[in-house]
Amino acid sequence: MRWAAGALAALAVGAALVFAAPCRAASCDWPAVKKTVDAVIAGDKSAEFKKRADDGHDSLETVEDMLAEQQRPALRDCRWEAGEYLTKRGFPPLH
Repeated sequence: MRWAAGALAALAVGAALVFAAPCRAASCDWPAVKKTVDAVIAGDKSAEFKKRADDGHDSLETVEDMLAEQQRPALRDCRWEAGEYLTKRGFPPLH
């Protein structure tokens, strides 16, 4: 009977590891994403960004829309950091 409890515990741990693996948080490379966000809000696209933000668009979604397709996953991985940064810069995202 004791071996059954041990086997059940091992099975439970194994199942937890299998199901928890896909739920791992994505890695955020904030310094690189910050440069990308700065390029949008203070670079060549700043006038368009500020106009859209002033018109009531979500600042985080606006930044994402203005990025190249291959840069968007990195921004999504740092969504919280980017939202906080945009808020500090005066462009709070909609909640």
